[in-house]
Amino acid sequence: MGIPVLSSTHINYGNSSGSVRDFMQFGELDQDKFIRNLPNRAHVNTEFQLNLISFGFASKGAFWSFAITDKLDIAVFAPKPLIEIILKGNSPYEGRAADLSGLSVFSSYYREYSAGWAKKISNEMYIGFHGKLLFGKANVVTRKSGNSLFTEPTTFDLDLQSTFKFNTSLPFTYDISPEGALQGATFNSSVPEVLLNRKNIGLAVDAGFINKSSEDITWAGSVLDLGVVYWRDNPYNYSHSGMFRYDGPLGDTLVDEDYADRLYNDAISNFNVNWTNKSYLSFLAPRFYLGFQKNLSRVFSWSLTGTAKLYRYKVIPGLSAGLDANISKSIVCTASFSYLNRSFKNVGLGLVLGNNPFQFYVITDNVFGLIYPLRYRTINLRTGFILKFGCNRKSKIDNCGCEWLRQSEERELRKQRLLHQ
Repeated sequence: MGIPVLSSTHINYGNSSGSVRDFMQFGELDQDKFIRNLPNRAHVNTEFQLNLISFGFASKGAFWSFAITDKLDIAVFAPKPLIEIILKGNSPYEGRAADLSGLSVFSSYYREYSAGWAKKISNEMYIGFHGKLLFGKANVVTRKSGNSLFTEPTTFDLDLQSTFKFNTSLPFTYDISPEGALQGATFNSSVPEVLLNRKNIGLAVDAGFINKSSEDITWAGSVLDLGVVYWRDNPYNYSHSGMFRYDGPLGDTLVDEDYADRLYNDAISNFNVNWTNKSYLSFLAPRFYLGFQKNLSRVFSWSLTGTAKLYRYKVIPGLSAGLDANISKSIVCTASFSYLNRSFKNVGLGLVLGNNPFQFYVITDNVFGLIYPLRYRTINLRTGFILKFGCNRKSKIDNCGCEWLRQSEERELRKQRLLHQ
């Protein structure tokens, strides 16, 4: 049983470009170094998960679990040429087009009601599933992003060819001009109304397996958050396509906020802008895991785990090697070394304290990122408190660690003896 709100809290941040310290020299950004280190499509992503209620129990050889969890997932993707133009101007692209496709946003906040089932189906194999009912609270998602910017080599005029589409379901009312320009937004709900909103319904599933291929070797794999949400509360759908030529301010024109507003309105008038209010579907960002573990002794084991998170426009991979130590029934320690967000500088630590009836755990993929957040590109933490009743750890269950597994195995052995008789 998870202690309400305290049973599991997960915080994760990552970017593919580097830490703040990597590119700051005497308080200023080293633009050349920053641009050299950029991937073709840079990303920044952050996640927050809060487990509100969770509990589980054994029944008839299976284990059932239930949970209510709030989840926030935000990711922004930007092509390298766009960042380069923002920082250094368009001179590197004189006489040629800069491909700005791939500029996209994925942002989703929802509440998840999940029911899980797990069972041993053979001497080697365990399987498990979660069925999830989702209620979306807020969403912004890019549907299409195709852009290019051409710089005339003599006049330096800019030709922007753009196709862009996105959907939103947010507690805001937008002020849109007849030409399609967004002129403002007004918050139209209270915080309790947002948190209790059940108009945006979705479904998702998790699935996983554990295979004990031998006494000392275990394989495991899973897919999480494979699902979709139907957004029908206050939906907005934006799209534009067309071309806009910018020839710069004339004479001593002051480039200020008013000028930027006029330029924005001028660009909108050249594009075929369309706003609608149709409900829409958006997919979650599923995550895939595949892991291998080998027991070295009764105390130590090592593992290797690969992961991939799939967004619409990008896959974010990861790979971790870990060493676990089951020191006693009440103390478990783990250490890991990971490749995450295009960096090997990720040293993780984990600790479990307690068994029955109270247990505390904390684990991170990058312990130094928590201590020195400006020096690392990954910050990660998961921690919580759990109450455990009648779930005694016993070594003969191959370190799987729960009494319901032992009971299931004993029932299977009794059934085989009866059949043999």
